[in-house]
Amino acid sequence: MESITSNIKRVFFLLFTLTLFIGCEEDDENLPAVTAAFTFTINQDTGVVTFINISENAESFEWNFGNGTTSLEINPIRAFQNGTFTVSLEASNVAGASAVFEDQITISMPVSGFNSGLLVNGDFSNGGEGWTGNALNVQTEGDNSFNFANVESAGNPFDVNLSQVVEIVQGTNYILTFDASSDRERTILAGIGLNEAPFTNTAPSVNLTTETQTFSLQLSAVDFGNANSRVLFDMGAEVGTVVLDNISLVEGGDGSDSTGGDTTPPFDSGLLTNGDFEAGADPWTIGVGTDPVPVVTEDGNTFYQVDVTTAGNAFDVNMSQRGLSLTNGTTFTLTFDAWTDETTGSRDIIAGIGRSGGDFANVSETVTITSTRTTYTRDITVTFDEADGRVLFDSGAAIGQVNIDNVSLVVNDTPPPSFDSGLLTNGDFEAGADPWTIGVGTDPVPVVTEDGNTFYQVDVATAGNPFDVNMSQRGLSLTNGTTFTLTFDAWTDETTGSRDIIAGIGRSGGDFANVSETVTITSTRATYTRDITVTFDEADGRVLFDSGAAIGQVNIDNVSLVVNNTPPPPFDSGLLTNGDYEAGADPWTIGVGTDPVPVVTEDGNTFYQVDVTTAGNPFDVNMSQRGLSLTNGMTFTLTFDAWTDETTGSRDIVAGIGRSGGDFANVSETVTITSTRATYTRDITVTFDEADGRVLFDSGAAIGQVNIDNVSLFVDGGSSGGGCTATPIAATSIPLNFEGCETFLSTFTGAGTITSELAANPSVGGINTSSNVMRVVRSGTQRFAGVQNSFPAGALDTSTSTTNTSTFRIRVFSTIPDVVYRFELALDPQTDPVTGNPAPVFSDPVPANQWVELEIVFINLPATANTYNQFVIKPDNPSGSDGEIISADQTFYFDDFRIE
Repeated sequence: MESITSNIKRVFFLLFTLTLFIGCEEDDENLPAVTAAFTFTINQDTGVVTFINISENAESFEWNFGNGTTSLEINPIRAFQNGTFTVSLEASNVAGASAVFEDQITISMPVSGFNSGLLVNGDFSNGGEGWTGNALNVQTEGDNSFNFANVESAGNPFDVNLSQVVEIVQGTNYILTFDASSDRERTILAGIGLNEAPFTNTAPSVNLTTETQTFSLQLSAVDFGNANSRVLFDMGAEVGTVVLDNISLVEGGDGSDSTGGDTTPPFDSGLLTNGDFEAGADPWTIGVGTDPVPVVTEDGNTFYQVDVTTAGNAFDVNMSQRGLSLTNGTTFTLTFDAWTDETTGSRDIIAGIGRSGGDFANVSETVTITSTRTTYTRDITVTFDEADGRVLFDSGAAIGQVNIDNVSLVVNDTPPPSFDSGLLTNGDFEAGADPWTIGVGTDPVPVVTEDGNTFYQVDVATAGNPFDVNMSQRGLSLTNGTTFTLTFDAWTDETTGSRDIIAGIGRSGGDFANVSETVTITSTRATYTRDITVTFDEADGRVLFDSGAAIGQVNIDNVSLVVNNTPPPPFDSGLLTNGDYEAGADPWTIGVGTDPVPVVTEDGNTFYQVDVTTAGNPFDVNMSQRGLSLTNGMTFTLTFDAWTDETTGSRDIVAGIGRSGGDFANVSETVTITSTRATYTRDITVTFDEADGRVLFDSGAAIGQVNIDNVSLFVDGGSSGGGCTATPIAATSIPLNFEGCETFLSTFTGAGTITSELAANPSVGGINTSSNVMRVVRSGTQRFAGVQNSFPAGALDTSTSTTNTSTFRIRVFSTIPDVVYRFELALDPQTDPVTGNPAPVFSDPVPANQWVELEIVFINLPATANTYNQFVIKPDNPSGSDGEIISADQTFYFDDFRIE
């Protein structure tokens, strides 16, 4: 429970400010009066108070917390004991003038009479504080909290575990006391042991019943003990629930219940032998020969270790275990621990399954390892038959140390789902080419089969029109405005490296109208997903792939097309009406009169269109929408799509905001449009008051066609701070909705500038109806520029002991199309030794001028909670593009940042 108290005593402010003003020295007469003030939030469960400084005209601050402690911070965070405290804040300016404000806080944390001994939170009254493990699941009934675990599948005892780190002194006896029950008669292991390899422990079996019993175990740490030890409860050997409460550990007892040493079950290597290397190197070999791999033993734990001093082929440094019987299509789960040394920091290795001879075919993945020992799990489906298969680890492509331990391989009995082509047929080409054709004819497309997998393959020898080399599937019923999701795998060969193809949906005849996108493919097989909204009706529509514009190989597989039932949000005109012209011309007029502007409809889309045949004054050809209430100094964001025809090629128009009469004053800009439809965004600050203002577009200064669509106007949040009425502060917790004063304040850049500020939502509607967001503006800067925020410990809870992943979500909005966002988790400052950071996550390209929610999944995270405290956002930063200089202003908005 967290209570938020705001105590700003305005009468006190006025009296104090008056007194301060009278008492100022003559040197201070030209400085604004200092006002001291603060608000605060109290977490009554922990006694932690967060102070929010809202003083004005001050440069330095001195806090007295009423408990014997002080601070010079701006926004301190302090923990208090129960009681009432008078907190004072003295705020001073550069001339020495000051003001003092004080307020009382009352702390009333719940008092638990339970004594956890050497542990913390043994009665779970503070939730999961102090406890770790995949069995951690605190529940509360009435006034009592307890841990509840439900084991649904029996396995190793340690598969389901609850632990708390505590220092154990070797040779010392301990008494472990706890309450426990189950929904049936079953056993668990309870005891003490090391929290690191080799995990030596003493953990006797305890018999549970449906009645709550109090157990008191006499344990002895005969042959283990250090600061990184733990109390442990292993529950995975039997099914059934386990309820634990009131856990206490104290020194003493006779040690009579100890099992006398290590009770950890032997490591299960699955289909392999000696996966934990405790029997030495055998049967692990270098390559497919007989030489044993190098192993080392540290602190009683044996593992594979190699130091690569010269980078070469990945397979130049290899560890293998042969003798696996492999069947095409079988899926295996490969699990292993891996890490490097602190000097190397991080490096890549390859892990997989392959043949032991012949073409040495294999299915493998590149894994990035760091100096933190981490468990990696990969599901691998073999695409060949092999009587003498092998598990392989290749490390020769990069220099640096590689350590591998606890390798396990098991058959994954979960059957892979059959491929779903959606509205298409034979999207995975496993039935051959049919019904895929070259163009809109009947000739079948070329397909090949490699390692049991069939796919489309074409080699383009001469570049020409994209549609010169085409693959299509006809027979789709298309309705104007319907959105489809097209998904496919595509890649080229290593010789080509990368090339573009076109993918989309179109007609099978007539004008061959289509909606398509250019996709850049590489030699790495990848899955591409595109949402496509058709702009025409067609009874015989088709999916199409055009590859003729560039030379090089194109491979396509697993093509799927489904209807995207998520309705697109209606166009939001902001302060305007009918900005997309779908209701016709009204209320758009020619000039400030009443004549409607000319609009046309093409492929179901309506927009403004005018052909200027004689050049004159810009305002001679005008489109306006009146009725805007304008105030001097207000900033607006005007957004619109515009283009000309191919004959004109390019021309200028004028866009802005102005008066509808009098001197027709306006603030406007010249915009150069081309034959490519593009979205333009302009921030416009009006310099006059006008009750009947207007948006205006002047096109009369040059000849040629002008098309305008999707016009919106919003009040810009500017630097007002959005919903924040005080000084913005660095965010301290998530979820973060930017409605208050917490935000990302820290920025980093190369040449140029980047700013982060709270602002009004530029497009209220669709998936984001909130009022305020975070706005980031970049100007003339390198692409690695971005924003970041360091959160307090525990705010970014990346505890992932079972999946080694952590998922975040954030909503984004940009004024430029096809933005790729780069997200990073980091530790700031880094530990010594260096922890290292996980690999960055890149989003798919994001369209312009609409809110999109992104899912950000970090993988291969350490199992320890709260390893990272910093979140980094780099907008418009595709992989490998950090150094590119951006000359134009770019504006990005962010909202609703949270963790799942």
